[in-house]
Amino acid sequence: MDGVLIVNKPRGITSHDVIDHLRRASGIKDVGHAGTLDPLAEGVLLCLLGRATRLTPYLQELPKAYRGVIQFGIRTDTQDADGEVFYQKPAPHLTLEQVRAAAEKFKGRIMQIPPMFSALRVQGKKLHELAREGKEVPREPRPVHIYKLEILSLEPGDYPMAAFEVECSKGTYVRTLASDIGDALGVGAHLAQLTRTAIGDFRLEDACTLEQLTDRASVQARLIPIADALMHLPQCPSCAGIRCCRSGSSRRRTVRSALSTRRPNIARCAPRATTPTPPKCLSRPTRLWCSRTASRRWCASHLPLQLRRRRFRL
Repeated sequence: MDGVLIVNKPRGITSHDVIDHLRRASGIKDVGHAGTLDPLAEGVLLCLLGRATRLTPYLQELPKAYRGVIQFGIRTDTQDADGEVFYQKPAPHLTLEQVRAAAEKFKGRIMQIPPMFSALRVQGKKLHELAREGKEVPREPRPVHIYKLEILSLEPGDYPMAAFEVECSKGTYVRTLASDIGDALGVGAHLAQLTRTAIGDFRLEDACTLEQLTDRASVQARLIPIADALMHLPQCPSCAGIRCCRSGSSRRRTVRSALSTRRPNIARCAPRATTPTPPKCLSRPTRLWCSRTASRRWCASHLPLQLRRRRFRL
């Protein structure tokens, strides 16, 4: 059972809880995800089963889209509604134009300081573990890209709430973005609600709920094949496909891979003057036949480096 599953994670549980549910339903242990969601958040969680877990680095690079709600005038230690409030300042004077003007400054490439309540490691220890011990350590700002940030509406009050939509790169903390917008306005803020609506071309409308994934058959029926999950990557122009051999039979599949512009450490297939006729059956079933290099070795233009090392067959 190998493939990608689009799951609509409900609010209140961790991403690891979803993985545990899929392990019980599918009966396999090799299950992972391509981008965690906080317990507060809900929406698209890309789950990878079987050999698809080895494609995690290529799916994590996809841009992500969210919609959510920012509440102004209240700061929390986790920068979201699940944290403890340590600062309150009523802000009934805020207007929609002021909030939009502040949000405009955070578009494009920005430097963002990761929150203490995160899974990033410092000296081998996760930041959220240090935060629960009452410790705070300096964190280096990291570059992220905000492709789109739109303030949709503002609900007035002593602690006004703004609905927003954002499209951002990998590694962006949306709750930190909400807190930074509040700091730019001088009143503080936290993330009150968050829904991930898309990861690349994987949309919330196509996601399934945990209630629909009860057994192995229901999981299998909703799996996206590995090749289809990599359609966002450019197709290798150097050869039409690859062949693999199992018990004397040959199959041809077209796969997607990162070209040298995306993965400079992966070399393309070297051109050959002549192309010998491929053998009917390869001597080692786990090796791949590259129709361009015409050799029984790993085709670097097709497979990621870590897959070639593990002799992984798509």
